[in-house]
Amino acid sequence: MLVVEVLGDDDARAIADQLRDLAAGGPVEVRVAAHPERPAAIVLAATGYLRDAGAEAVERDADAVAAPADVPRLWRERLQPYARFLAGAPVPSSAAVLRDWDPGWPSAAGRLLRRLRQTLAGGDGTPYRFDHIGSTSVPGLEAKPILDLQIVVAALPDDEDALRRRLLRVGFLPARGARPDSPGVNHDGAPGGAVAQLPKRLFHCPDPGQPAILHIRLAASPFAEDSLRFRDRLTADPAYRARYAELKARLADAHRGDGDYDDYTHGKSAFIGAALGPARR
Repeated sequence: MLVVEVLGDDDARAIADQLRDLAAGGPVEVRVAAHPERPAAIVLAATGYLRDAGAEAVERDADAVAAPADVPRLWRERLQPYARFLAGAPVPSSAAVLRDWDPGWPSAAGRLLRRLRQTLAGGDGTPYRFDHIGSTSVPGLEAKPILDLQIVVAALPDDEDALRRRLLRVGFLPARGARPDSPGVNHDGAPGGAVAQLPKRLFHCPDPGQPAILHIRLAASPFAEDSLRFRDRLTADPAYRARYAELKARLADAHRGDGDYDDYTHGKSAFIGAALGPARR
């Protein structure tokens, strides 16, 4: 079920009616609200959003004019495929393609993390920490346009089905991995490159407008802090960031014909391990 919440008053109701007609009873729930109070997979603003049917918005823009004619394109290019993916349709795979850093990525990550916090925090008494990690969190660094998010927990949830249902409401599905040895799906690799023994959970958001990966890691896992240390070093050290960007560009070029990111990801492991080795010791 794709949950779409449209913010506003008369404009919102008109847009919601259009979306319901386009969905025609399909796996889409359309809500109208004055404020984004409940978690939803997509939050639209009736004013300002539909000028270009681009990235989602949660703030109203008083100077913008809504364009209801854009609703069919929004449905066709983003909402309909997103709903199909959540209903079980295969998500297209692709090779690693790097793009210039987008200053909108941190805002998009923040919106997703707020939605996840609303969905998860306090629901079972488990304390959570929510982080934006990976290359999209490092200003100036080229990256795949896929947000990397992290939730750190003291213990992985006992009720896996309940976790999946809650994350589905905000547009996340369990990640399966492209291959049996896909890195980081059910376990993080142990320090020093040993066989993975640190359990985790991996989800993905197949939103055509802003895909994302969600890592759920144990607080006891060194990878929870490693991801922050590596992010912060790249942010603080321009020369180091440039070296990493060069490596990423070489790997993306070498694996441009691949149908997944796995070999590209494996290729970065030595660089990241060398960066984190002193901190781990």
